Amino acid sequence: AVGQTQDPKLLSALEDERERNKELTDKFQKLQVQCTTILKTKSELQAQVDALTAENAALSSTANSSGDTATVLNAQVKKLEAELQSLRDAPLPPPVTTVSESDVASLMSELQGTQARVADLTSQLEEAQTEIQARIEKSKQFANMRQILAKKNAVVKDLRDQLSANGIAIKGDVEATED
Repeated sequence: AVGQTQDPKLLSALEDERERNKELTDKFQKLQVQCTTILKTKSELQAQVDALTAENAALSSTANSSGDTATVLNAQVKKLEAELQSLRDAPLPPPVTTVSESDVASLMSELQGTQARVADLTSQLEEAQTEIQARIEKSKQFANMRQILAKKNAVVKDLRDQLSANGIAIKGDVEATED
C-alpha cells in the first residue's frame, strides 16, 4: 500500500504523539478554564477596590466637612487594614503551567497593577496611622496625661527614697525610669 508504513517503531511513535497531542489539548482547555476563573476573580476584586476607593473618597469629603477628623481617620484606617488583610488572606489561584505569551503578558500586567494597588493601600494606611499618632501626641489630653504621669513618677520616687532612707527595702520593686 502506497503512503502507509508498516514500521512498528514509526507506528508506536505516531500513536505516542497522538496521545501526547490529546493530553496537551486537554491541558490547554483546563488552562483556559483556569484563566477565565482568574480573570473573573480579578474583575470581582477590582470592583471591590473601586467600591472601597469611592468609599474612601466619601469618607475623605465627610472628614473635611465634619471637623471630627480623628474619628473618620480611625474608621478609614480600620477599613484599610481590613482590606489589606483580606487581600493578604485571599487564596491564590492554582498555578498555571502553560499559557500563551499574550496571556502571560496580560496576567503579569494585572499582577503588577494589583501589587501597585496593594502598595498604594499600604502607604495610605501608614500615612493615616502616622497622622493619627501625630494628632494624638499633639492633643491636650495626651499632654495632660504625660504631666500627670511625670508627677506620679516623681511622688513614687520620693516615697522610694524615703523608704530606703529609713532602711526599708521592698522586695521585687522595680526602679522607675524617666522617658
